[in-house]
Amino acid sequence: MDELPYSRMVILRHGESHSNLNRVYSGWYDTDLTQKGISESYSAAALLKEEGFKFDICYTSALKRAIRTLWITQDVLNQMHIPTVSSWRLNECHFGAFTGLNREDILNQFGEDTIEKWKSSFNFVPPPISQESIYHPIHDKKYLSLDPAILPNAESLEMLNNRIDPFYQDEIFPSLMQGKTVLLVGHGNVMRSFIKRFENLTGEEIMKRPVTPNGYPLVFEFDRSMNLISSQMLGDKEKAKKSIYLSDGIL
Repeated sequence: MDELPYSRMVILRHGESHSNLNRVYSGWYDTDLTQKGISESYSAAALLKEEGFKFDICYTSALKRAIRTLWITQDVLNQMHIPTVSSWRLNECHFGAFTGLNREDILNQFGEDTIEKWKSSFNFVPPPISQESIYHPIHDKKYLSLDPAILPNAESLEMLNNRIDPFYQDEIFPSLMQGKTVLLVGHGNVMRSFIKRFENLTGEEIMKRPVTPNGYPLVFEFDRSMNLISSQMLGDKEKAKKSIYLSDGIL
């Protein structure tokens, strides 16, 4: 007899953003959802509703593409009353000087070797963004309460993983240990970080692991000792394979 899950965590990648549409890397830049992204959010919420998910707590980043996706999801599920925690620690990886650029821009400015290292290395840090840039988080009022010294100029995926860790240990892990059903609406590389954690993958292994497309929920189930029982993506798997986006994460 299969073991029944004690707790569950659903990670939903936000719907298509304007940066996705325009094929540029956004990272911490606060781009919003497109109409297609809004539709994807409703479709993802419908999948969760069809499966009968009832969440106990929701987590999201400080970025509106994730927050708006969460709002839509809660609305469709009629679960807008659920406690929600929003944190900058769940923001997408900060892409440094690559922020606001497309692949061709990066190729022209930094060279092909830089792109290849970025796509394949867990600990490669992109060139830092200048504090003069409008994309630097020091200019964003959402982070005024934070010590400017902790605001990143650029991050590797390893640095993102380390940034998420205290939030996971203090907030998400205790919720799962209490047997709660948790929803996290976030970003491609945040999803990558949690897949690495839950499936005990190395940095090299996670860089080769495909990330679920925008708007497809990924469900993790755990036993009482937080051993992973199962993981699965909801939705049409063939359609998902054909969903080719330039994400705001690393592909």
